[in-house]
Amino acid sequence: EITGDKNYVYPMGVLITSIAENLSQNTKLRVFLFIHNLSEQDKQELNVLMNKYDFLQIEYVDMDKYLHFFKECDASTFRLQYISLATYFRLSMFKILPDDVDWCFYVDGDMTVDTDLAKLQASVPADKLFAAVMEVFAMTERDTILSHLMKMTDFKKFAKDPFSAPYFNAGFFLANIKQLRKLNIFE
Repeated sequence: EITGDKNYVYPMGVLITSIAENLSQNTKLRVFLFIHNLSEQDKQELNVLMNKYDFLQIEYVDMDKYLHFFKECDASTFRLQYISLATYFRLSMFKILPDDVDWCFYVDGDMTVDTDLAKLQASVPADKLFAAVMEVFAMTERDTILSHLMKMTDFKKFAKDPFSAPYFNAGFFLANIKQLRKLNIFE
């Protein structure tokens, strides 16, 4: 899954290309783009990739139909103004993705991938719910890098022992959709 808007068309194309170029042979790549305000022209630019990679399928999920999930979010109050509501679309993957999706990587639209995601997914035990990359630097330098979080009550456990509640990169993770749905994680 990739989330984005009209500002991320080119970076999303680069990301999809980087995933496709590193994927194992005979592996199908199904990309869900959770999008907002993407024009038909923008989609056509991304669809060119499906002509280049015959194993690639891009599915567009128009998040306008799901904005009610985020009615409590007021983007105008976000502390970091470069963050849009699209940042939160990844949270709805457990509710929106088709029933035949068991596992799904979430990758920020401005990243590139330099490894085979199929092999990476295969290395995660089937009973795991989630796999993510710990941000060790942020955890060890939490008093400066994450100082804005230290005021939050829920962050106190992390403040005492960062490895008891690891800080991870929310821009790249693997979710066991099948198992997380059984736990009603979205609700």
